[in-house]
Amino acid sequence: MFPNLRSVQRIGNHVSSLIVHRSNRSRFATLAWPALAMFAAACGSGSATTDSRSSSMAGDPAPPVDDGGTGPGPWSGPLGCPLDTFGPNYCEETDPSNGQVNALWWWETLPLKIHFTSAPTMQGQDLNTLALDGFNRWSSVVGRPVAVQVATAGEADVSVSYITTGTPLGRATVGYMPFNRQAFTGTVTFKTWAGMTVAEVTQGFLSTAQHEFGHILFIGGHSPQNGDSMYPYAVPSNFVPLTQRDHDSLKTTYCDSFDQRLRSSFMHQARPELWDLDPVFVSVED
Repeated sequence: MFPNLRSVQRIGNHVSSLIVHRSNRSRFATLAWPALAMFAAACGSGSATTDSRSSSMAGDPAPPVDDGGTGPGPWSGPLGCPLDTFGPNYCEETDPSNGQVNALWWWETLPLKIHFTSAPTMQGQDLNTLALDGFNRWSSVVGRPVAVQVATAGEADVSVSYITTGTPLGRATVGYMPFNRQAFTGTVTFKTWAGMTVAEVTQGFLSTAQHEFGHILFIGGHSPQNGDSMYPYAVPSNFVPLTQRDHDSLKTTYCDSFDQRLRSSFMHQARPELWDLDPVFVSVED
């Protein structure tokens, strides 16, 4: 059966420990390792039927800034569009699980190339096929596939793996360049367990895959509105379809331009004062 879960809210001293961990690691390993920003959450034991996807942000949330007209401008996304370009959306809203402003990033080329490290099955279902299905639910926004499977890790943008221990049901990690917030690598980790029901596989896992790929595509954080795919809490045996807010949040992040040539015209928006910074890696445990 599905392990008992309860919603978990971050407590202050635990969040502080994450902040200190990032600060210490980046201070002592600046030349050997990129700066690290962490979003983290865990599910505890209990009897409630909701899955906590809460996150805890430390590091570089990159809230909108007014740079005097030399860059994207006040309250703008990573490609220069005002964060209310398409609405309703949650681009500039606060993650309800931690009180932090959502962070945004973008990829130069879609679809992203996905490599699966294994090929597990549950309830007669190929989980890799289900994961790709969940990832490509975002294709309804882009107008073409956003994820394709590749044979080797070397050609992949995103690596997907599975674990059978620990509490997170899903974890997404994205690496991006801070000077223009362009993503360049990502990983997704799913948790599986013996006794998963048909609904938990065909509905809940599919919904988790869709949710995790939202993190990969564009957002470190969550929607504050129940019913959105990127809301941090979910019934683990239910599938939650994308809402208009989910659509408009992705469209706003990419300025509704998912063509590589068109997006390259926004590169002048990059902030020169950030050019020398190390890449940032952000992890969201759901």
